[in-house]
Amino acid sequence: MNYFTNVTKKIISIFLIITFSFQNLAVAMDSEFDDTQDKKTHKATILPINHSLEDLRLLNNETIESPEGRKFNDHKISINEVTESELLLTNRNAYKTVLKSSIPLIISMAPVISKSIVNNIILAQLEDPDAIAAGPLISTYMNSVTGSIGAILSCCGILGGKRAAMEDHEGLRDVVRNGYFAGLILTIPSLAIYLNAGRILKSTGVENSIADNVQDYFFYYSIGSVLPTYWTLVDQQLALSLNKNNLPIVISISRTAISLLASYPLALGAWGCPKLGVAGLGYGTSIGTLSAFLAIRTYISYSEAYTKYPLLSNFSFSTYTNNMRKFITKGGPLGLLRFMEWGNLAANSMILGTLNRNTQIAEQISIQPIIAYNFILIALTQASGIIISQKLGQAEKLKAQDRQEEYKIALNNAKRLGSAAIAISFFSSLATAGLFIGLSHPLQRLFEGTPQDIESKDDWDTIQSLADTMLLVNSISLLADGPRNVGGGAFSGYEEVIFAPSVSFAFMSVLALPISAGLVLGAEFNPVWAYGMRAGGIFLSALTICYKWYQKKSVPEKKAHATIENVGLISNSPSRRTYERAWYNPIRWGVAILSMFRK
Repeated sequence: MNYFTNVTKKIISIFLIITFSFQNLAVAMDSEFDDTQDKKTHKATILPINHSLEDLRLLNNETIESPEGRKFNDHKISINEVTESELLLTNRNAYKTVLKSSIPLIISMAPVISKSIVNNIILAQLEDPDAIAAGPLISTYMNSVTGSIGAILSCCGILGGKRAAMEDHEGLRDVVRNGYFAGLILTIPSLAIYLNAGRILKSTGVENSIADNVQDYFFYYSIGSVLPTYWTLVDQQLALSLNKNNLPIVISISRTAISLLASYPLALGAWGCPKLGVAGLGYGTSIGTLSAFLAIRTYISYSEAYTKYPLLSNFSFSTYTNNMRKFITKGGPLGLLRFMEWGNLAANSMILGTLNRNTQIAEQISIQPIIAYNFILIALTQASGIIISQKLGQAEKLKAQDRQEEYKIALNNAKRLGSAAIAISFFSSLATAGLFIGLSHPLQRLFEGTPQDIESKDDWDTIQSLADTMLLVNSISLLADGPRNVGGGAFSGYEEVIFAPSVSFAFMSVLALPISAGLVLGAEFNPVWAYGMRAGGIFLSALTICYKWYQKKSVPEKKAHATIENVGLISNSPSRRTYERAWYNPIRWGVAILSMFRK
């Protein structure tokens, strides 16, 4: 017990060190905006505007009292062309903006997460070890294909959000049509990959019985899920670019509800349905996806909010491929970034799939919580890219109106939103990692199946021990996986889509995967090393991406300000920003939390 307590303290201490390092990085990201201009003059002091215009008008009619108790009744405040749109976002407002845009997407992912969890619980109820072992392969294989193509199509939200902010209706329509055409074309290779999933897995060394279960799922999944999934993703991106954030929630809930309602009886043979096993899960997913697509397509076709964009009318090859080159060059790297998440997991599952059954079941138990949380990271990544692109679209509109100062401030607001999104991703990952580590045994019981599936108690003890270690390693990797994903999303908002995917590909695939295969398959190291190397690649990628983001300079600007014609009124008092940040001072909170571990 003492050993476990000491280990827990060390893990928490490591989390805290990383937490406060990232907090200091977030402060450094925002410090670029704190130009102190009150050092060279005694005639006027510059006060950054953190108030509304009404606050300033009230201030102009009231008595100001300095920190020393001296009163100034003769002060004069002149407002130099201050408008609400010129105000630079504070930290608090940046976080609020990111959360406001992210929460609807995260909520829309909740049904998807629940469906993934319920599907694996159903697999555990089949009392078939091969079906249980097929679980992580089904999840990672499907998300590698559909997730990567979904990331390509998410380019619709980024490019469309910018055009929506610029009120370029024709440009937005072209972007969405590009998405429909890309989804149609990408359906062909997707079907080929899904319908040959069993052969592909067998060629990598996965057991035939496990590969057959995976093939059964994807055969029925391919019947009605592939193209409807892609076009529904495009519809979601259109809604997000127009700030219609409720539509993705409706789509997700309806699709998941119908899928689960159909999957459960078909997989387990309930309610008089034939027992199809793993194939029933794929068939139910097809029913739910196709039904939701038809419903949402009908809604968009008749809703006043969307009828101004004749998306599927006037079909011709030229109208649907207009500006397609830009769509591909921006969307392709985003697909690569997502593939680094799911494809890397799939590759590790294939490596472990060549080992014994105990390892495969342990991986199923440990990886499902990580897969569930990845959907939340996807939502936060998409939201960060879209809100940054919208802010940059506003900046372009201001530039076209020759409002240069507002243009510069809008650019800096975009940078601050990206910094806020990266910080939020880290803290959410920190909380989730701690939750997974603390609830490792309940999570195991959720996905473990029934003890009769295991040949002996010794095997079961081995599975539990291996699953514990895998879940610990995967949970720690989440600390960097959040900033890595969301940092890539922030860069995508600037339409800088090459850097982050290239870094992830270099560290997670070119470097980590060969080492994993060599250690686990060649040197016969513990299977946990496969995920240990993946975690190392994630941390290196995250550090590189965050450092690059920190190096991204803000635009020099002439701050909107108020002039106060009294010496020392503001300069003798602590800055407002110091008080705003006092509540999350890393040193104060670090000392307070670490003091809890003193004996």
